[in-house]
Amino acid sequence: MAGSLSWRMPLACVASPLHNLPSFRIPGSKVATMDSLTCSLYYMLMIGRDLVFLHSNRFPRCTATVDKHYLGYGSLQMMTRGGLEIFYEERRHEMRGAWFWPCFPGPRIRFHRLPGVPWWEHRYAAFQGPLMEQWLDAGLLRFEPQPVRNLRERVHEFDRLLRAIREPGRLARLRAINLLENLLLQLAEERSAIASEWLEDVEEQLRRQKSYWPDYAKLARDMSVGLSTLRRRFRKEAGVALHRHVMQRRLAAACGLLTDSDLPIKTVAERLGYGDVYFFSRQFRRIVGATPAQYRRSRQ
Repeated sequence: MAGSLSWRMPLACVASPLHNLPSFRIPGSKVATMDSLTCSLYYMLMIGRDLVFLHSNRFPRCTATVDKHYLGYGSLQMMTRGGLEIFYEERRHEMRGAWFWPCFPGPRIRFHRLPGVPWWEHRYAAFQGPLMEQWLDAGLLRFEPQPVRNLRERVHEFDRLLRAIREPGRLARLRAINLLENLLLQLAEERSAIASEWLEDVEEQLRRQKSYWPDYAKLARDMSVGLSTLRRRFRKEAGVALHRHVMQRRLAAACGLLTDSDLPIKTVAERLGYGDVYFFSRQFRRIVGATPAQYRRSRQ
């Protein structure tokens, strides 16, 4: 708009560097680039406004119970030993060993030791500010409890974060912001890889059933989850309901038969498990956008 200028940096300069900018050398220094200077200038101007660390700590033998709404702030939590159960509203998670989990505004969040577990090793960092809101919008801070991969490396990174938070000065705070965001980005990348592996496992189980009308209860058992959990997670990871995905697979096979064979449409429907060719035709048209006959003619 005329008379105003608004400039917004990416989530973190190190995560989204500017490219093709000139570099120069100060005598006795390493090569610097304009993008690193831009990042430093931005954070020096915005520090204290984009993210503020409220408190953080490590408890080797934690016995705390948390039950509250996080009002206006969030935290990243880590357990490396022990056992916890955590609730986001009524959704329960049981965790043993090493896990990350987030706390953020909105749901009532509760966590405490599992029965029979004397303590758990706890690390956490709490913070607030506009940058936290960006992380929430980007999905970096709103995720379900996540097992720790590369435990030694992640412990080292979290401990570096805790030290940077405790250190005085603006540069230490910049370093802490950088360390925290890099950790959140790494966890997001791990979730993406886990989701891909899980979806591949679902597809493999669907193929093994050798039916275009799979037994969803059996599929859930094969994936070692409840049916409602299977449906909910599939929609979350694939972006489409499981039933619709199966229907799309079925109709993709129909497209192949209509294109590569001269089978009558009724026979195509029967091969795909449809007992009513009219129902098949209606479903095909709703999903593909053409009747089976129209689709076949368009491919000839």
